[in-house]
Amino acid sequence: MASIDYEPKLLAILSISFFLSCIFVSVAALDDSALLASEGKALLESGWWSDYSNLTSHRCNWTGIVCDRAGSITEISPPLQVGDKFAKMNFSCFSNLARLHLPNHELFGSIPPQISILPRLRYLNLSSNYLEGELPSSLGNLSRLVELDFSSNYFNNSIPPELGNLKNLVTLSLSNNGLSGPIPSALCHLDNLTHLFMDHNSLEGALPREIGNMKNLESLDVSYNTLNGPIPRTLGRLAKLRSLIIRYARISGSIPLEIGNLTNLEESFIQPNHRFDSFFIRQFNKLGKAITLKEVLDPRLPPPTNEIVIQNICTIASLIFSCLHSNPKYRPSMKFVSQEFLSPKRLLGGLEISLLELRNLGWHTNVGEITLPR
Repeated sequence: MASIDYEPKLLAILSISFFLSCIFVSVAALDDSALLASEGKALLESGWWSDYSNLTSHRCNWTGIVCDRAGSITEISPPLQVGDKFAKMNFSCFSNLARLHLPNHELFGSIPPQISILPRLRYLNLSSNYLEGELPSSLGNLSRLVELDFSSNYFNNSIPPELGNLKNLVTLSLSNNGLSGPIPSALCHLDNLTHLFMDHNSLEGALPREIGNMKNLESLDVSYNTLNGPIPRTLGRLAKLRSLIIRYARISGSIPLEIGNLTNLEESFIQPNHRFDSFFIRQFNKLGKAITLKEVLDPRLPPPTNEIVIQNICTIASLIFSCLHSNPKYRPSMKFVSQEFLSPKRLLGGLEISLLELRNLGWHTNVGEITLPR
């Protein structure tokens, strides 16, 4: 009898489970349908694709639109300039959007707040537009963001420290804006960041000491700002750094010799103060310990003060050290040396001496100097 009573109960449980699963599937289908409908409506009302205004059901075939298998939009990159229609888009409808690519679209106004609530956004590029106002702190909610490019706009005020919450960020470009205030130390906690560009702003204060914790950083540009204080010695910890640009930033003090630990450095432009002992005579890339110009000149002689003379001495000293390198593959050819001495830039003042790339018959190395102030 117990087995007879058990079977109806089991059938009832299975029936209820099947019924509930059907309800859940139906609700999910309705949710997906509603999502797709809201995406289509947002595109239609934005006017960004006026030529396709009556064909929203085929939006996945529109130029600049990418969808997933379910038909939900994952990428928006319009072929035509958006202009003043930027504010007409209801970004909150695109919960699956992973890429928003709008450089050079003549965008005006401020960043729509709905962008900061896109849960799956990974790439955001609004560069080379006319956007202005403050960078919203809510951008720190975009936890999946890998690339953020707001360069060449008119943003002002300070950099929100909430950007330090973007732990997956690899590239951050805020160049060519009107940003002011200090560089937030919170940015130095972005462990995955490889490229950081903040040049051509009005940033103030000193470079954070914590910047030495950004172990994956490969490119750093903070030039053309109003930074002050010394270059932190902690920069010498950035073993992967390939490009370091700190020119025209009003830094003070000598360039720390710890910079010589950056053996992967390929490009370096640092505008030092006017202390003679801060001029490095050669690039640090695979050539050993960094050396200052003061170390190789006769201390009994007065140091040169003419910028052209200093530049030429740096170049000659760099070539000498390269020719004396213990490893033949790092020595320049005589053809290259003669070209350097005959180069017109030896006769011109006010030019930057950066990397002199040596390439000859399958081998190459880099020899460079710190950029001198104009």
